[in-house]
Parts: sequence; C-alpha cells; structure tokens
Amino acid sequence: MTEPVIPESLIEHLRASRCVAWCGAGVSMMSGMPSWRELIEHMIVACAQKGLGKTEVDELSDMLHEKLYDDVADYCRDFLKELGYEQCLNNVFHKTQKPSALHQQLMRLPFSAIVTTNYDKIIENVYTQIKEESTVVLTNRKEEVSRLWPRLVRNEHFILKAHGHIDQPDTIVLSGRDYTKLVFGNFAFMQFLQMLFMSKSILFVGTSLSDVYIRRTLEETLYLSGGFGMPHFAICPRLGPIRSNLWLKRFNISVIHYDSDSDDPASYQAVVNVLDKIYNRLQK
Repeated sequence: MTEPVIPESLIEHLRASRCVAWCGAGVSMMSGMPSWRELIEHMIVACAQKGLGKTEVDELSDMLHEKLYDDVADYCRDFLKELGYEQCLNNVFHKTQKPSALHQQLMRLPFSAIVTTNYDKIIENVYTQIKEESTVVLTNRKEEVSRLWPRLVRNEHFILKAHGHIDQPDTIVLSGRDYTKLVFGNFAFMQFLQMLFMSKSILFVGTSLSDVYIRRTLEETLYLSGGFGMPHFAICPRLGPIRSNLWLKRFNISVIHYDSDSDDPASYQAVVNVLDKIYNRLQK
C-alpha cells in the first residue's frame, strides 16, 4: 500500500490561514446521510406513495440506472409539488445523525472557512461542539452573498452551504433546473465562488468534483489568473496519471491519493488517515 503524499504547499496555506475545506457528499455519507443517487431513490419512493403509476415508477428507475439523475429529480419534484418535495427532504435530512471520525478530523485543521454541498446540519453542529464556539452559516441566497464578501476579505470564518440548507428549501440545489438557476440566475454567488477560488487554496474532501458549475468556475478562475492561480488539492482514491494530470492542468488541483478497494467515498477510513497525517505535519 502506497502512503499518501502531502504537498508542502498545502501545509503552508493551512498555517497561513489561506485554506478552505470543500466538503462533498462523502463527508455526510460517513454519518449515514444518502448519496445523490440514494436521495433520488427516496424521491421515487415518495412519488409512488403519492400515487405515481407503476409504469412511470419503472421508467424513473430505468432512468436512474442510466444515471440521468437531473432528469429524474426534475420529474419527481414536479410530481410531488413543493409541499411533497419539502416533506420528502425533511424525512431524509432531519434525522439525528452523529458526526463521524471524518467530521472530527476536519475540525482539527485550521481552515479559514468551510464550504459544503451537503444540506444537513452535521458540519455546523460538530463545529460548535468541538471548537466550543459558533460560526456564521450562510447559503447561496442572493441577500446572503453580501455577507460573505466582507468575511472573505477580513479572513473571518464562515460555513457556506453552497447547495442550500435543509431548513431553507428554496436554497436547495438538487435538480437540473436548480443548477441552471444557480449558475445563470445568481451571478453574485458565482462571482463570489470565483473570488474564493482565486484568493484561497481549497482542499476538496468527499467530493468527486462532478458538479458542472464548480468545474466551470475552477477553469474560468485558472484562465483569468493566466494559469497562476492558487493551488488546490483533492483527497481522492488513486487516479491514473491521465486524470491526475488533467485535474492539475484544467483546475490547478493536485490529487492526494489514497488506496482503497471500494469506490464508495463514504467507506474510506483512508480519508481520515490522510487528514490525520496532515494534522501531524502541522504540529512539526
């Protein structure tokens, strides 16, 4: 088994309070929260319980198998209507979940801010428990973006729920139309993300970097900076040299590899070990 290599530049940016954690679905999955696919499966079940016919349910299941997640989510949201949609999300995300070892390891590191694409409240709750202090929690709402800018400039800590908060259903980004609304209808938020990527080094944890708007913003940022933007990092299962080089060239992301026999990011004790290794490097 190959030991993960921790870049010295990551340690430098953490020490200088210039590093932000970007926590994807894999972080919450370690506490029992669903993956994107599993969430959409819950939505199909909810549609069936609300009277959707077997033929339509079977077709949605086939579409899910084909990984047409956006299309299935759009259909289910329309069928359930707002009240049923919100009820479905609440049934999934308002369950009490304990923070995982991964959450605890993340809180040991001196991130200047935390961005999460998860709707649940685990990360802000564990922050308060471990740090014994609260922090500002903000979402993608247009009126909240104005509060993000000064905190970024003054290097004041915040937690940003980039895909929304379960207590604020209007902020949830789940379906294809939600993504379109965020990318094209919330210019201020996209500008903020661009500045975040330009001014901070990002450590991606528990994410596959499949979000189109994140990839697009990373590429735009690197282009606008003339190819000399802030270095970013991602803790990932071992990738081949082609993908590793593509991530570096397109997004300025250096991959911190770990070995795993599973493709499920929520099962990786190895991620916790990588974070522990980063923490130990910081103590030297």
